[in-house]
Amino acid sequence: MSSSAATGSAESQITITFQQTTGAGPQPDIQTEECDYLVIACDPSFLVGICDYSDFEKSLFQKFVNFTFHTTLLKVEVNAEKQADHGVIFAPSILNGMVGGVYGYRNETAKKLGGVGNAVDGVKAANALAYNYVTVYKLVRTKDAPPEPDTFKHWIEDLMHAGLNKDVNWPYGSNYKILDSVTTPYFDHFSDAHLQDELPWRYLDIQGERNTLFVHASASFESVVDIYQYINLLLDKENQPVGAPENQHKRVVILGAGPSGLLFANALRNRGYTNVEIFEKTGRYGGKTHTKTLSQSLGGGNETPVVCELGTCYLSPAYRDFVADMTPFLDGNREIGFGGAGGNFRGIMTKGQFPSEWQVAPVVEYGKYILLKAAAETGEDPNDDTAIVKRIQDDLRRYVQRHEAEMHGAKPMPLKPPKDFLRAPSSQTFLDFLSAKDKDGKDLKSLIGLLQFGYSVQGYGTLDHIPAYYGLVWFTPVVAQAISKALVNPNLNVVTAWELGWGNLWAQMVKPNPGANMPPLQIRMNVDTLRIKRPSLANVAVT
Repeated sequence: MSSSAATGSAESQITITFQQTTGAGPQPDIQTEECDYLVIACDPSFLVGICDYSDFEKSLFQKFVNFTFHTTLLKVEVNAEKQADHGVIFAPSILNGMVGGVYGYRNETAKKLGGVGNAVDGVKAANALAYNYVTVYKLVRTKDAPPEPDTFKHWIEDLMHAGLNKDVNWPYGSNYKILDSVTTPYFDHFSDAHLQDELPWRYLDIQGERNTLFVHASASFESVVDIYQYINLLLDKENQPVGAPENQHKRVVILGAGPSGLLFANALRNRGYTNVEIFEKTGRYGGKTHTKTLSQSLGGGNETPVVCELGTCYLSPAYRDFVADMTPFLDGNREIGFGGAGGNFRGIMTKGQFPSEWQVAPVVEYGKYILLKAAAETGEDPNDDTAIVKRIQDDLRRYVQRHEAEMHGAKPMPLKPPKDFLRAPSSQTFLDFLSAKDKDGKDLKSLIGLLQFGYSVQGYGTLDHIPAYYGLVWFTPVVAQAISKALVNPNLNVVTAWELGWGNLWAQMVKPNPGANMPPLQIRMNVDTLRIKRPSLANVAVT
C-alpha cells in the first residue's frame, strides 16, 4: 500500500466526467471536474469500464460474489383468531438453501410499542390493534442474474396461502398491502479460494495508489461497524500509512453517499478538511439504509410514529466506539432493546433442526432455541440447562482464544493475512470452523444455534456457505463475551436498534451542527459518472 498526497500539478489531478440530471428537461451537458483525491465509496465493480482501473484492479473487483437481499414492508391485518406470540420470527430451515421465500419477519409495530426492552407488552399491544407494520426478509444466493421483482411479490403472495403459513408461523390475517420493497445486491465478498489468494490484503495494498481510496463494504464487511473500523484503519497513520492528503484544503471527491461515503466524509470533516464533496448517483443518501416512518393508529383517534427498517437495522456491542463517535448525530435517537436475550420477542422456527423424538414446539423463543440447538449438536442432555449453559460459555471462551490467535485483535481485519488459517482445510466455511476439533479435541458446535440467528438472519448467508474468515470478522470477542453474560442474565440486550432509525442518524450527520462546530456535508445528487482518469503512479508524490 502507498501513502500518497497530490502534488497539485496538472499531471497529478484526477479528472471526473459526469452528467447531473434533475429528472426534467433535456439531457444535461457533459461536465468535467478535477480533484486531488478520489474516494470510491460505491461498489467499485460498478465503475469497471468507467474508471481507468489497472488490469489487477479490474480482475479484483470482478471476483466479488454476493447475494440478492429483498425486504418488503407490509401493512397486515391483525388475526383475531391467532394472536402473534413473537415480534420476530426466523426460520433457519427455509433460509438454508438461500433460494428465496420468506425466512423471517419483524413486527415493527410491536418493536415500537415495546419501548425500551418491554418486548412482551409490545407484542400484546400490537395484537390489540386493527393492523400492524411488518418487514419481511428474503435472501437469494445469486448464481446468475438476480430474481425479477415480480418473483419477490409472488413469494409474498405464497406467504399468505395456508400451505406455507405453517412453515413460517404467519400469525396475521390474509388482508395485506405492500407499502414498500427494497431489492439490493448484498454482501460483496471473496470466495474461500480467493481468500486463500489473500485478495482482501491485496485490496488493502492498493489503497492510496494514484490518490485513490476504496472504502466500500467490499473492502472489509457489509456491516456499518466494519466499514467504520476500516475507514479508521486507513486514516490511522500510526498503524496504516495511507491517510488522506496532508493539505486539508485539497479537493476530495467521494463517489457514493451510502454509509461508507457519509462516514468517510464525516471522518474528513472531523479532521478539518474543507473541500470535500460527495457525488451520489441517485436522488437520496443512505445507500442500503431504508428507514420509513409511518403513522400507526392506536384507536380512539390516537396515533404514534413507527420506524420501519428495510435495510440497515441492528447494532451490537461491537458498535460501542461507533456509537460514542456518533454522539453529535443522535439527538433524540437512542438505542432500544427487545426485552433481553432471553425474552420472547424473537421466535425461532424449529422445523428440521432437532431429532423428531424430542417433540419440540414449532416455535421456541431464541434463548431456549440456543440451548436446545447446543444440546442437539453436542449430545448434552436437552433437559439440563445448567450443563448446556456451561458448555456454551466454555466454547465462547475457546472461540475468543481462537479468534485472538487468528485475528490478533485487529478491527476489522488483521493487517497481514493469517496464512495458516486461510489455508487450513477446516476453515473453508464458518460451520467447518465451528465443527473442527482443536488440539484438546474440543469443537465449538454448541455455538451453532446462537450464530444461526446472530449471523445468518442479517443476510450474510448460512454458516455452511460463508467462508470462516468472514464469520470471524463479524463475530468478534466483544460480542461473544456479551452473549456469555446474557446466558446468565437474560435481561441483557445483546442486539439493539435505533429508536428513530438509521436514516435519522444519517440525516443528522448530513445537516450542519453548530453546537459541534460542524458544517453540513456537501452532497451533489443525481450524478452519473461517465469517465474517471487518474494520474499515473509516476505523477503522484509518495510521502
